[in-house]
Amino acid sequence: MTTVREPRGFGTVAVALLALAVTLLVPGSVGAAALTPTSPSGPIEPATTSVAVNITATSDLSFVPDSFTVLPGETVHLIVTQAADFPHTFTLASLVNFSIPSSDTPSELAAFFNAHPPLVNLSLGSTPGSLHPFNFTAPSVPGTYEFVCLIHFPTMTGVMTDSASAPSGSGSSGPPILEIIAVGAGVGAVVIVAVVVVVRRGHRPH
Repeated sequence: MTTVREPRGFGTVAVALLALAVTLLVPGSVGAAALTPTSPSGPIEPATTSVAVNITATSDLSFVPDSFTVLPGETVHLIVTQAADFPHTFTLASLVNFSIPSSDTPSELAAFFNAHPPLVNLSLGSTPGSLHPFNFTAPSVPGTYEFVCLIHFPTMTGVMTDSASAPSGSGSSGPPILEIIAVGAGVGAVVIVAVVVVVRRGHRPH
Protein backbone atom coordinates (compact mmCIF):
# COMPACT_ATOMS: atom_id res chain seq x y z
CA MET A 1 0.00 0.00 0.00
CA THR A 2 1.30 3.44 -0.93
CA THR A 3 1.17 6.04 1.79
CA VAL A 4 0.94 9.76 0.97
CA ARG A 5 3.11 11.59 3.45
CA GLU A 6 2.69 15.19 4.43
CA PRO A 7 5.78 17.30 3.79
CA ARG A 8 8.20 17.23 6.71
CA GLY A 9 7.49 20.06 9.13
CA PHE A 10 3.97 20.62 7.79
CA GLY A 11 2.41 19.99 11.19
CA THR A 12 4.81 22.41 12.85
CA VAL A 13 4.04 25.13 10.31
CA ALA A 14 0.31 24.58 10.73
CA VAL A 15 0.54 24.85 14.51
CA ALA A 16 2.65 28.01 14.22
CA LEU A 17 0.13 29.64 11.88
CA LEU A 18 -2.74 28.73 14.15
CA ALA A 19 -0.90 30.17 17.17
CA LEU A 20 -0.20 33.40 15.26
CA ALA A 21 -3.84 33.73 14.27
CA VAL A 22 -5.04 33.21 17.83
CA THR A 23 -2.51 35.76 19.12
CA LEU A 24 -3.73 38.39 16.66
CA LEU A 25 -7.40 37.70 17.23
CA VAL A 26 -7.49 37.68 21.03
CA PRO A 27 -7.99 41.23 22.42
CA GLY A 28 -5.18 42.44 24.63
CA SER A 29 -2.79 39.74 23.37
CA VAL A 30 0.91 40.34 22.90
CA GLY A 31 0.47 40.50 19.12
CA ALA A 32 -2.19 43.19 19.35
CA ALA A 33 -0.19 45.21 21.86
CA ALA A 34 2.82 45.16 19.55
CA LEU A 35 0.84 47.24 17.04
CA THR A 36 0.85 50.24 19.40
CA PRO A 37 4.03 52.34 19.01
CA THR A 38 5.83 52.72 22.32
CA SER A 39 8.88 54.47 23.65
CA PRO A 40 11.06 53.56 26.65
CA SER A 41 8.97 55.90 28.80
CA GLY A 42 5.56 54.69 27.56
CA PRO A 43 3.20 55.30 24.63
CA ILE A 44 4.32 57.85 22.08
CA GLU A 45 2.49 61.14 22.50
CA PRO A 46 0.20 62.21 19.63
CA ALA A 47 1.34 65.05 17.40
CA THR A 48 0.42 68.59 18.40
CA THR A 49 -3.07 69.44 17.17
CA SER A 50 -5.08 72.60 16.65
CA VAL A 51 -8.78 73.43 16.83
CA ALA A 52 -10.91 76.30 15.51
CA VAL A 53 -13.45 77.79 17.94
CA ASN A 54 -16.06 80.34 16.86
CA ILE A 55 -18.13 82.16 19.47
CA THR A 56 -20.63 84.99 19.11
CA ALA A 57 -21.30 87.62 21.77
CA THR A 58 -24.98 88.45 21.35
CA SER A 59 -27.18 91.42 22.07
CA ASP A 60 -29.21 89.35 24.55
CA LEU A 61 -26.18 89.06 26.84
CA SER A 62 -25.06 85.53 26.00
CA PHE A 63 -22.21 83.67 24.35
CA VAL A 64 -23.23 81.31 21.54
CA PRO A 65 -22.16 78.64 22.04
CA ASP A 66 -21.50 79.01 25.75
CA SER A 67 -19.21 75.96 25.93
CA PHE A 68 -16.49 74.28 23.88
CA THR A 69 -13.95 71.50 24.32
CA VAL A 70 -10.20 71.43 23.64
CA LEU A 71 -7.34 69.02 24.23
CA PRO A 72 -4.53 69.82 26.70
CA GLY A 73 -1.66 71.56 24.96
CA GLU A 74 -3.33 72.02 21.57
CA THR A 75 -3.39 75.33 19.72
CA VAL A 76 -6.78 77.02 19.86
CA HIS A 77 -7.69 79.35 16.97
CA LEU A 78 -10.42 81.43 18.59
CA ILE A 79 -12.63 83.91 16.75
CA VAL A 80 -15.18 85.90 18.75
CA THR A 81 -17.82 87.75 16.75
CA GLN A 82 -19.42 90.86 18.19
CA ALA A 83 -23.14 90.78 17.32
CA ALA A 84 -24.26 93.61 19.61
CA ASP A 85 -24.05 97.36 19.17
CA PHE A 86 -22.74 97.84 22.70
CA PRO A 87 -19.46 96.70 24.31
CA HIS A 88 -18.64 93.14 25.39
CA THR A 89 -15.49 91.37 26.47
CA PHE A 90 -14.42 87.75 26.16
CA THR A 91 -12.30 86.93 29.21
CA LEU A 92 -11.14 83.35 29.81
CA ALA A 93 -10.01 82.52 33.35
CA SER A 94 -6.75 80.65 33.94
CA LEU A 95 -7.82 78.80 37.11
CA VAL A 96 -8.95 75.22 36.55
CA ASN A 97 -12.21 73.93 38.03
CA PHE A 98 -13.00 77.29 39.57
CA SER A 99 -16.32 79.09 39.25
CA ILE A 100 -16.21 82.83 39.85
CA PRO A 101 -18.77 83.70 42.55
CA SER A 102 -21.83 85.26 40.93
CA SER A 103 -21.96 87.73 43.81
CA ASP A 104 -18.64 89.32 42.81
CA THR A 105 -18.86 93.06 42.23
CA PRO A 106 -17.06 94.68 39.26
CA SER A 107 -14.18 95.66 41.57
CA GLU A 108 -13.92 92.14 42.97
CA LEU A 109 -13.98 90.71 39.45
CA ALA A 110 -11.19 93.08 38.41
CA ALA A 111 -9.17 92.12 41.48
CA PHE A 112 -9.61 88.42 40.67
CA PHE A 113 -8.24 88.78 37.14
CA ASN A 114 -5.42 91.04 38.36
CA ALA A 115 -4.38 88.27 40.74
CA HIS A 116 -4.93 85.52 38.12
CA PRO A 117 -4.17 86.86 34.62
CA PRO A 118 -6.65 85.42 32.11
CA LEU A 119 -5.71 83.11 29.25
CA VAL A 120 -7.67 85.38 26.88
CA ASN A 121 -8.96 88.90 27.41
CA LEU A 122 -10.58 90.45 24.32
CA SER A 123 -12.35 93.79 24.18
CA LEU A 124 -15.00 93.38 21.48
CA GLY A 125 -15.94 97.04 21.04
CA SER A 126 -19.45 97.92 19.87
CA THR A 127 -19.42 97.31 16.13
CA PRO A 128 -21.87 94.59 15.08
CA GLY A 129 -20.25 91.95 12.88
CA SER A 130 -16.68 92.73 13.94
CA LEU A 131 -14.38 89.69 14.28
CA HIS A 132 -11.82 89.30 17.04
CA PRO A 133 -9.31 86.46 16.46
CA PHE A 134 -6.94 85.18 19.10
CA ASN A 135 -4.66 82.13 19.24
CA PHE A 136 -3.66 80.49 22.51
CA THR A 137 -2.42 77.17 23.85
CA ALA A 138 -4.90 75.11 25.85
CA PRO A 139 -3.74 74.51 29.44
CA SER A 140 -1.89 71.28 30.17
CA VAL A 141 -4.13 70.60 33.17
CA PRO A 142 -7.49 69.03 32.18
CA GLY A 143 -10.62 70.48 33.72
CA THR A 144 -13.05 73.35 33.25
CA TYR A 145 -12.16 77.00 32.69
CA GLU A 146 -14.81 79.72 32.92
CA PHE A 147 -15.09 82.60 30.45
CA VAL A 148 -17.10 85.76 31.08
CA CYS A 149 -17.99 89.18 29.79
CA LEU A 150 -16.53 91.55 32.37
CA ILE A 151 -19.19 94.12 31.59
CA HIS A 152 -22.19 91.81 31.91
CA PHE A 153 -21.08 89.32 34.57
CA PRO A 154 -22.68 87.17 35.99
CA THR A 155 -25.32 87.01 33.24
CA MET A 156 -22.85 86.43 30.42
CA THR A 157 -20.64 83.40 31.11
CA GLY A 158 -19.51 80.13 29.55
CA VAL A 159 -17.16 77.19 30.09
CA MET A 160 -14.18 75.77 28.22
CA THR A 161 -13.59 72.08 28.94
CA ASP A 162 -9.98 70.97 28.67
CA SER A 163 -10.45 67.25 28.13
CA ALA A 164 -7.87 64.45 28.13
CA SER A 165 -9.84 62.73 25.36
CA ALA A 166 -11.00 64.00 22.01
CA PRO A 167 -14.37 65.69 21.81
CA SER A 168 -17.26 63.38 20.95
CA GLY A 169 -17.56 62.78 17.23
CA SER A 170 -14.11 64.20 16.43
CA GLY A 171 -12.52 60.84 15.75
CA SER A 172 -13.19 57.24 14.96
CA SER A 173 -13.74 54.71 17.72
CA GLY A 174 -13.08 51.75 15.40
CA PRO A 175 -9.96 49.57 15.52
CA PRO A 176 -6.73 50.90 13.98
CA ILE A 177 -6.09 49.88 10.37
CA LEU A 178 -3.01 47.85 11.36
CA GLU A 179 -5.10 45.74 13.72
CA ILE A 180 -7.68 45.16 10.98
CA ILE A 181 -4.95 43.99 8.59
CA ALA A 182 -3.42 41.76 11.24
CA VAL A 183 -6.75 40.15 12.10
CA GLY A 184 -7.45 39.59 8.40
CA ALA A 185 -4.06 37.91 7.98
CA GLY A 186 -4.74 35.68 10.97
CA VAL A 187 -8.11 34.59 9.63
CA GLY A 188 -6.59 33.92 6.21
CA ALA A 189 -3.89 31.75 7.76
CA VAL A 190 -6.47 29.67 9.62
CA VAL A 191 -8.51 29.15 6.43
CA ILE A 192 -5.47 28.13 4.38
CA VAL A 193 -4.31 25.60 6.97
CA ALA A 194 -7.79 24.13 7.26
CA VAL A 195 -8.15 23.74 3.47
CA VAL A 196 -4.74 22.09 3.09
CA VAL A 197 -5.45 19.61 5.89
CA VAL A 198 -8.83 18.66 4.41
CA VAL A 199 -7.41 18.23 0.89
CA ARG A 200 -4.53 16.07 2.06
CA ARG A 201 -6.77 13.88 4.16
CA GLY A 202 -9.09 13.42 1.15
CA HIS A 203 -6.20 12.09 -0.92
CA ARG A 204 -5.05 9.52 1.62
CA PRO A 205 -5.78 5.87 0.62
CA HIS A 206 -8.31 4.16 2.84
